[in-house]
Amino acid sequence: MKRGHFTSAIVSTLAGSALALGIAAGTATAGTSHAAARAGTATTSRTVVFDCLNHAQVRPKDYVLTCADANSVLTGLSYSSWTPAYAAASGTQMVNDCIPNCAEGKFHSYPALVVFWRSEPVAHHPGEKYFSRVTVLYPGARPPVYKNGKLVPGPETWTGGLLG
Repeated sequence: MKRGHFTSAIVSTLAGSALALGIAAGTATAGTSHAAARAGTATTSRTVVFDCLNHAQVRPKDYVLTCADANSVLTGLSYSSWTPAYAAASGTQMVNDCIPNCAEGKFHSYPALVVFWRSEPVAHHPGEKYFSRVTVLYPGARPPVYKNGKLVPGPETWTGGLLG
């Protein structure tokens, strides 16, 4: 199987798993407020992700995971799917090692498969939803994490909440 087909098959399978996780965990939430919703934009039937400035985006090429300092960013995202249930992409995660500190640290790149999932309604925008979760899978090298005060290889997957 060619690498591109293999990667697409993995992303599709993982996206299906993420979708199942979202359904199992439930997708109902209380009203969510966004600057975009408060701005009174027209009603649409789309699913978006919100960036650090609370702007709705569809298929962003880059996505900042750590809004406070931008020390972890998904870049070069190429989507194999964008549906109301989930979005699947491949790209690179750039992570600052913060050595000796974050201002002087170096960014390192890690291949990443990305699934945006668990769509939730956008308050005051009937039909519009946003992805509230992201799962990043590392098919190769993965960002290190601190364990007992030492850097060790990080987990094979990471899941986090998104702005909403």
